Amino acid sequence: MKFGATQFSFDDQTLPRVFEIAREAGFDAIELVASPDENAACPVTTDKAALRKIRQAADKNGLALETLLGSFWDNTLCDPRPGRMEKSVENAKLTIEMAGVLGASDLLVIPGVVEVPWIKDYPPVPYEQCWKLAAASIRKLIPHARKHKVHLALENVWNCFLYSPLEFRAFVDQFDSEWVGAYFDTGNHHFMSQPDDWIRTLGKRIRRIHVKDYNRAKAGLEGFCEILDGTVNFSGVRTALRAIKYDRTLIAEVGKKTVAEMKVVCASLKKIEAM
Repeated sequence: MKFGATQFSFDDQTLPRVFEIAREAGFDAIELVASPDENAACPVTTDKAALRKIRQAADKNGLALETLLGSFWDNTLCDPRPGRMEKSVENAKLTIEMAGVLGASDLLVIPGVVEVPWIKDYPPVPYEQCWKLAAASIRKLIPHARKHKVHLALENVWNCFLYSPLEFRAFVDQFDSEWVGAYFDTGNHHFMSQPDDWIRTLGKRIRRIHVKDYNRAKAGLEGFCEILDGTVNFSGVRTALRAIKYDRTLIAEVGKKTVAEMKVVCASLKKIEAM
């Protein structure tokens, strides 16, 4: 297995500096965060020259760019506000193209949002409506994903949607497409279920793994904690990953950390891999 981390896990996220930090911390891969903000560390762009320069900087530091984290909170794939869902689809298409030029095989996609706990002005979407609209949006993205050879990896996040592994499996299966899979996060639903159960249920649909920990003794977002300090059964997670023959990268998704702190995160991933 390789070991990676998301760009926003580092206290210095600027390019190419973040590649140098990731290499120093011992990582094999980094997940860039594509932002619609043109002033962000990694803004959404289809400028091939600029993207190849990023790719070359990653290569220089021996880092794989296998996944790209897309932006799906400001405008969602089931957004009820006029024009916002269409904007989300168009942004996703640009991000797919971006991933293709970078050489990433998977784009993290938030499949739909019923509610956003930390965005108070997002209007709640009826659950069934979210399912239907999000599915329609993803169907619009599949031809683009196929064209650019980028898989749409749908993640289980705090979006008040797809709250069971059976639902998640059914949502993915409805597309009957090799270009749609799951991006499973070990910490995101641990407050209500066991991640190893999700892994076994989703099986080969899992394209990528995010590693986070969560402490059930705390409530809400306060439950997220350092990897191996929470109540996620990582031994069970590792056993489940072996059962489905997952051998791709483990990608840590943590808060902003220094080089020294990220070395600890990388060591934690290696401990999990060895379980």
